[in-house]
Amino acid sequence: MTASSFPAPTFPTPPRPTAEATFRVRPRVAAADVLPRVAPPTLNPAELWARVHAEGTPLVDQASDGGVGDGGVVLTFVYRERDDTSTTAAVVLDRSQRVEASTCETSALEPLGDGVWALSLRVESQWRGAYALAASSTPAPQLDSPDAGRLAWWWAAAEHAAADPHAREQLDAKRSVASAPAAPRSSINASHPTQQPAVEPATPLADHPGFSVLIPSTPAPAAGWPVVLLLDGDRWLDLGIGAITAELASAGTPFLTLLHQPTDRVTEYTCSQDWVSRAAAAISAVGRLWPVTGGAIVAGQSLGGLAAVHAQCAAPDVFAASISQSGSFWWSSHDPEADGARWLTRTIAEHQPHLRSVWLEAGLREHDQAEQSGELAAALAALPTPPRLHWARFDGGHDWACWRAGLAEALAWALDESGVTQ
Repeated sequence: MTASSFPAPTFPTPPRPTAEATFRVRPRVAAADVLPRVAPPTLNPAELWARVHAEGTPLVDQASDGGVGDGGVVLTFVYRERDDTSTTAAVVLDRSQRVEASTCETSALEPLGDGVWALSLRVESQWRGAYALAASSTPAPQLDSPDAGRLAWWWAAAEHAAADPHAREQLDAKRSVASAPAAPRSSINASHPTQQPAVEPATPLADHPGFSVLIPSTPAPAAGWPVVLLLDGDRWLDLGIGAITAELASAGTPFLTLLHQPTDRVTEYTCSQDWVSRAAAAISAVGRLWPVTGGAIVAGQSLGGLAAVHAQCAAPDVFAASISQSGSFWWSSHDPEADGARWLTRTIAEHQPHLRSVWLEAGLREHDQAEQSGELAAALAALPTPPRLHWARFDGGHDWACWRAGLAEALAWALDESGVTQ
């Protein structure tokens, strides 16, 4: 079945640009996420480095103030120069955050001697985030230097940022993951790739550009595979999606993963009916090639989260559930000034689609994704026939480290409660 052969959508479509110029939306600037800086552990460099070897990084200590709410901890990030000939003049912690001139100071590690540098930050017990360490041979600018010069120095240093080789968890080849003791756990420890279960390589889906299929090595269930459409598929391959699928399969919830890699993310993932039709056609093609069962689940992050919920609204007979992690529900059609913001939330409230299951989550340390997701959750709950709904906030930012940690739980919830495995 081709995309054009699907029935005309009943859910409204937003205005699209008529010009051939590439579609763009106004960028959203994340709010500054400054974690309180505290004194590092009172250890000499050798003792500190011994802890690094024994425990991995960042080091975790109880906060002296006892924490707020469920308790806080101190995370200490540690860097060591390679040898005595090092020309390191500054080391900075590069987190997933908005960068301001003050970031030069709030993220700078301090030298402790013997080539060891450290930075201690106070976090709550469920905080999680990606990071990298960057060493610079140029000293950081003075506090009274112009902001433009300080920002230029930061970005020049960040170009050399690299994953922390001593981290307990790696996000990918370039970034590591820090997490407090009560933070959601990840299914993946990419620093030990041999521990990841074997999964067949993604197979391109013929005649459906941008779509590929990932099938676990275990046999298909008797009733067929549930189908999960995962947006930004290439990124998830880098993040080790195979370990998540294998973990769920071992827990009795196997599924077939349909990956989508956009050619123009901003166009395809902003409530595009054309993209929804192509996704539905790809799912139909999967059903002809492999044994599948039930309605599909669609999952995405940021703009992908917006696209996931919109796809379910536009094709509820195709998608039994949607998963949105930090969805960009601020989007307001092709004109950021037209009809106010939050097109999808407003349209759901007005047209009352019948949805089965919706998972929403967003970070407390993002700009306004949590507020917007909460507004969407309220609009969904107020529908005459509300969907089965999950809405939660996590302690983190607009960050793949947080999304990776939450995806397995979201998929298990959707696979179980949406009825796609029944």
